[in-house]
Amino acid sequence: MDNINNNFDSIDKLKKRKIDMDHFDDFNETFDIKHKKVDNDECLRKVKYGSTSLSHSPKNVDNRNDSDQLPSDNEKKNFTFNALTSPTVELLSNVNIGQEDDNVNKLNTKETIDWKCLLMKVEDLEDKITNKVCLNIAILNKTWMENINETKCIYQSKINELILRINELERKNAEITEENQAVIKEKHDLEIKLILAQNKKLELFGVQSKNVLKLENKKINGIMNEGNQSCDGQMGQPNEDKIIDISVQNGQIEKHSELAQNLNIRHDSYGAYLEKISEINFNQDSSIPASLKKEMPPMLPVAKLTHEITMRRERRCNIIVKGLKPTIGDLTENIKEIIERKTGIKPEIKSVKVIKPGVLLEMKSLAHKLEIMRRRRSLRVMNIILEDDLTRREQLVQRWLEKIAEEDKKLGKDTIVSFFKIKQDGVWKLWNERTGQLVIDERPPSNNIPVIIVNEALQSN
Repeated sequence: MDNINNNFDSIDKLKKRKIDMDHFDDFNETFDIKHKKVDNDECLRKVKYGSTSLSHSPKNVDNRNDSDQLPSDNEKKNFTFNALTSPTVELLSNVNIGQEDDNVNKLNTKETIDWKCLLMKVEDLEDKITNKVCLNIAILNKTWMENINETKCIYQSKINELILRINELERKNAEITEENQAVIKEKHDLEIKLILAQNKKLELFGVQSKNVLKLENKKINGIMNEGNQSCDGQMGQPNEDKIIDISVQNGQIEKHSELAQNLNIRHDSYGAYLEKISEINFNQDSSIPASLKKEMPPMLPVAKLTHEITMRRERRCNIIVKGLKPTIGDLTENIKEIIERKTGIKPEIKSVKVIKPGVLLEMKSLAHKLEIMRRRRSLRVMNIILEDDLTRREQLVQRWLEKIAEEDKKLGKDTIVSFFKIKQDGVWKLWNERTGQLVIDERPPSNNIPVIIVNEALQSN
């Protein structure tokens, strides 16, 4: 690029010189010299602009009628320029006679010819530089395009690799999900087998207890027979003690038998319950859209489930109030006044805390909270909303149930969503936290009080 800039500077200088020489050509063309034979070898003129000094050969003295004397001042004033006789023209080289054109010969000096040659060289140089610059620009454009195409290919290959990686991860995720489902199913099967084994063990224990009872009865009968056969007809003291001990053991055996029967009943019912859950969980439920099965909340481990239950018990008496306008005065008293005026219930508030969504109220009792929540619609006139203080897990499950209801409504189905349960095709289904599945609600109709139901087994524990 530096060489190109230097070449352009040289061209500018030559163009400037060309302009000066163009003025010289105009001067030659303005004063045409008529054809006159001149000896080129002997004639050499020197001219200094603004003066009348002249040196020339003796052959041309008579033709101009002048001498070697310098003109006077008056002659300078009365001087009239003549191209043929003017001493103010400086010829920079030997005079060459031009070819005759309409009886007029134009003066071509060596300087003019050299300038024209130089001009041709400059034009050639301009063409060469222009061609070279165009070639360099074309090479640069080609290089840039190649770099752009190469970069484009690299990024396209990376995009393809990422797409393949995403597809592979989705495939692995599907495989892991299937494996998890298989493990969960196997776990339930093992639990059922364990319960059946325990039931079998209890049955054997009951049979063994009956056999022991029969043996003890035989011993008692033998001792009683021995006592009856005594000479005095009275039972001895040692035999009487044995009978008492055996009677106590017999009572304990009867208690153990009753306990075993109760355990058998409970384990049978629990085994049937697990079999029912397993059947519901692993038969593909067509009521859940395929797109939402992947979004189903995962089953919680025992430790997290225990922590979740503890958090729910701590929040069961809480109410979140949204839409309250800032007022002057005590916040607690203002909330009490609004709730009492709209619901007709005097709230018993234990504590008030301002949180990000609104205001958190802790009520003194669960029954009092439920009574207020039943009449919360009367507060919507003031754009005040009362909500339960749900954990993140509860919010996740509730949003998932609402998405199922939205998909069903798009298909024209009548679906109702309540807290932790959903009604599809006239059947209520509960969310079971232990199994992480929707199960059919077979409980008798309640008094419509929203209660957090985790699992019957957990409640019993």
